[in-house]
Amino acid sequence: MSQMIKNSSVHTAYAPSLKGRLLQCAAASAAAWALLPTAAHAAIPPECDEQVNPNIFSCVVPAPDEVGQIGVNQDNTTIVIGSADTPTTVITVEDIGIRLFGDGAQTIIVNEGSIVNSETGIGIYHEGDALLSIFTGEGSLVSGGELSGIKTFNSAGDAATNLNIQGSVIARLSGISVANNGVGGVNIVARDVTSLESKAIGSGNNGDGGTNIDTTGGLVQGADGGV
Repeated sequence: MSQMIKNSSVHTAYAPSLKGRLLQCAAASAAAWALLPTAAHAAIPPECDEQVNPNIFSCVVPAPDEVGQIGVNQDNTTIVIGSADTPTTVITVEDIGIRLFGDGAQTIIVNEGSIVNSETGIGIYHEGDALLSIFTGEGSLVSGGELSGIKTFNSAGDAATNLNIQGSVIARLSGISVANNGVGGVNIVARDVTSLESKAIGSGNNGDGGTNIDTTGGLVQGADGGV
């Protein structure tokens, strides 16, 4: 297993005066991540349209309206937040803003200018083969007010993790936290990630594939280091 880190601006300092206004979530259960893979937490807001075969949930709501917590327990699923001309906000005061649990290809897309704000912004628990992927567009924001911004877990199989984070991520704890136990590798591209009390990007890879983290042209900073 190999690890390559490419960066141009990784810092250990942070500026809460600039970032604190983005943290709007109230304190609640610290066990939010542990609850991710439970069927009881499946929740599809009425603002989200569902397409079957392929499984796509599209949540597009213009401001000032907002979307509540999104929870999907389903294999081979894509969740899309916002569109090119309609940025959308997903907000909940506790737990995980967008949670996805299942096998097969699992994907979350947060389009340009859209916002996901909760205790943990995005969480994917992936059990099985295929690719776990998250894309966020420029000008987007994923905020973890009490825990992590983005948290992913691959349990086993031929799974791999690919994160392309072109927007901002800010969290109290890890900005981006990746645990990979699949055969595939981990690829992370990130531009603007801040942790107020921990490390900006943390990746644990127990699989056979390598780890590549690219923060070129961005600002990655945390109280305990950037990467």
